[in-house]
Parts: sequence; C-alpha cells; structure tokens
Amino acid sequence: MQVGTLNHTGMMYRGHFDVWLTNHLQLQLEATRHLIPESQKLTGWINDDLYIPAGERIGILPVPDSICATADIESYHAADCKFKHAYLAQQQGTKFAVISIHISAEKALFQKLLQTNTVFN
Repeated sequence: MQVGTLNHTGMMYRGHFDVWLTNHLQLQLEATRHLIPESQKLTGWINDDLYIPAGERIGILPVPDSICATADIESYHAADCKFKHAYLAQQQGTKFAVISIHISAEKALFQKLLQTNTVFN
C-alpha cells in the first residue's frame, strides 16, 4: 500500500495495521484515564488482550474421563510421545490416538489384533 492511497470509501487511510500496537495503546489510554479525564477514548476497537483464552480445541476433542474409564482406555503421558499419532493422542488425552475404523480391511485387522495381540487383551 502506498502512502496517500485512498481506502474503499474514497478517503485517505489514516492509521496502521499493527493490532498489537493498537491493543497496547488502548490499554495505556484506559490506565491513564484517571490522570487525564479529557483524553480521547479509542472506540470501535475490540482489544483481544482483555479476554482470557477458553482453552477449547477446534477439531480434536478430548475423550471424556468417564468414557476412558468405561472403555479401559489409558491416559496420555509424556513418555507416550514415541507412538504413532502422538500429537493426536495427547490432544485426546489417551495413550494411543483414537481413530475411526472406516474400511473392511481396517475392521478385519482390528478384529485380528483383538484376538491375537496381548496389548488389546
């Protein structure tokens, strides 16, 4: 963008695109409001520094403790990071990643593992 470029309303743009600077400026204005009562307010701006992160995950849901207990699923521990899909398992809170079985070959393999592999018994 060049200096003096007109914005979509046809007026010359006045400002910047630094979100962190605007957040900091708003915090400073509010912190000093009692010292300078006639100071300008920064209106029309939502300062995301004033919000507490919700800790929600998008896309990967943790497996609830009640389901882990019912299905006898072990919890994730830092030592489990060597297993395949460790990140997914960590986000789910399980020792191994919980992945859906979609095709017949996967179902057959899972059935075989249940019957023969001691890890599944």
